[in-house]
Amino acid sequence: MSQPRRQAISSRRDEKSEVRGKKKGAPAPRVVSLQQLRTAATRKALLEAALHVFVRDGFEASRIEDIAREAGRSRGAFYVNFSSKDEAFFALREEQFRSYEDRFRRRLHGQTTLKEQRRAIEELMVDLALDKSYVLLELEFKLFAIRHPSLLKRVAQRHLEARREIEELRGLFPPGDRSTLILRQCMLTFEAILEGFALNQAFNPEVITREYIESFMPQMARAIIDLSR
Repeated sequence: MSQPRRQAISSRRDEKSEVRGKKKGAPAPRVVSLQQLRTAATRKALLEAALHVFVRDGFEASRIEDIAREAGRSRGAFYVNFSSKDEAFFALREEQFRSYEDRFRRRLHGQTTLKEQRRAIEELMVDLALDKSYVLLELEFKLFAIRHPSLLKRVAQRHLEARREIEELRGLFPPGDRSTLILRQCMLTFEAILEGFALNQAFNPEVITREYIESFMPQMARAIIDLSR
């Protein structure tokens, strides 16, 4: 075989090896299938339906059939996404908390002074007190844990750990060895007030009005922060 021919064959082999190497080293971008999109849409619809049903009926009284029907899906579709009503409940609660955390971070973004941060918290407290679905789901979550003593300690610990991750709050409270305890106490105090307002507004909206919450809640937020310092 002539020298030029051997060089041409070798060059083609090198090109093929380079192409194979690129294919191995750089995986092709993932393509989301239509089935995956449908599954994600079904899960989203089921979680939205679960929120409506849990808030309307309470966790204990709600049924999987009710959630599936509310979502316009079958019971089988529910079990494709969740192994039980408990799993759907915890998944929904996690999603709601992530949404709350995102709202909180957005509200605090760019607020550099203590005064600005306090005002952001006061505004968020008002928003959450008026968010009936969010607060009533939190109440259902805590009642579920209380009614299942074997889960209570673990669920309560996870609840506090999730809120501890919002590090932006730490600047509002005094530093020191007790800061974690103080932060947790303040968070549960905030929640107690929010849950009380939401519950009593649902019970008697003519007395606990939106205007009353908007005027009174900021005072409560300031009081809790000041008492902790």
